Amino acid sequence: MRAAGILLMVAGLGLAGCGLGRGPSLAKIEESCAARARAADGVTGSIRGGVTSNGPAGGLRLTITDDILNPQDPDIVYENCVFQRTGQGPSRPLGLVTG
Repeated sequence: MRAAGILLMVAGLGLAGCGLGRGPSLAKIEESCAARARAADGVTGSIRGGVTSNGPAGGLRLTITDDILNPQDPDIVYENCVFQRTGQGPSRPLGLVTG
């Protein structure tokens, strides 16, 4: 009886360890989904400017995807993405995710 209990406990620990180290962490998944959500309206971009030793410098990067024809709510895209990849909701709201 006691040996069977120990065997079950060891087997349970072995199975619990199987999930360790598999796949990206929740934080990484949230960052990936946040980037996807920020592009949900079809337009993303950045602008930069400054002064270097050679004078003024600047740049513009603009990306337009076909999502512009069917924009989606970034919060919903983020929540759905995290849920689809993890089976649970995000641990933090979209506004608090950096990356």
